[in-house]
Amino acid sequence: MDEFEKKNFVVTGASKSYGASILCELKQRGHTVFEMQRHPRPVLDDLMSPIIDMEHWIKADFSEPADPIFAANYFISENVIVDGIVHCVSHREDVNPDMISAMDFENHFAVSVFSPLVFVMYMARAMRIMPNSKVIFLMDNRKLDKNNICYLAAKKAIPAVAEACRIVLPGVNFVYAAVPDFNSEKADGVEQRICNILEDSKLPPSNIVNLMDHRTSIDAAK
Repeated sequence: MDEFEKKNFVVTGASKSYGASILCELKQRGHTVFEMQRHPRPVLDDLMSPIIDMEHWIKADFSEPADPIFAANYFISENVIVDGIVHCVSHREDVNPDMISAMDFENHFAVSVFSPLVFVMYMARAMRIMPNSKVIFLMDNRKLDKNNICYLAAKKAIPAVAEACRIVLPGVNFVYAAVPDFNSEKADGVEQRICNILEDSKLPPSNIVNLMDHRTSIDAAK
């Protein structure tokens, strides 16, 4: 049996949906998880009592331009090196296509693309990410219309941005995972598979995983 290796992970958007589930899954596996969100979220300890892990909570709102930099500065000042990052986006406010505004696009792209990239680039330049660690962009479309223009635009942008980042930051393994609706049958086991991807150091850097339609399997993806 392989010896367990405790690692440090970062989960953004950890207050709800897949982010909260991945946070709990990684903690249950014995890892240290830094959760980045606007408010601390209570979790259940071994005795099923609610506790708030203030030591590993970093206040951050990725709709605010300065917050990803402040968050990266925490890891730099505390000399913390992480083994993987999961950025969980859960947009729940639908946009009327007849009333679309530049601010709607700006908010979606800030939270889905720009802020997480700024955070990762600061972390990588400061050598706060272990070589070949995985950065996963995870998008949850629950409660959004499937034709939501802001969501679709950000979703289409992420794979191209991830490919570009592999050129600029060759030591970071960018992975994009579009997930199914949280209430669908395909949602079962997504959290476990994401955590397996994080823990698996042999996953090829060129891999882009799509959990929505299963065109690419987790184990065989190249």
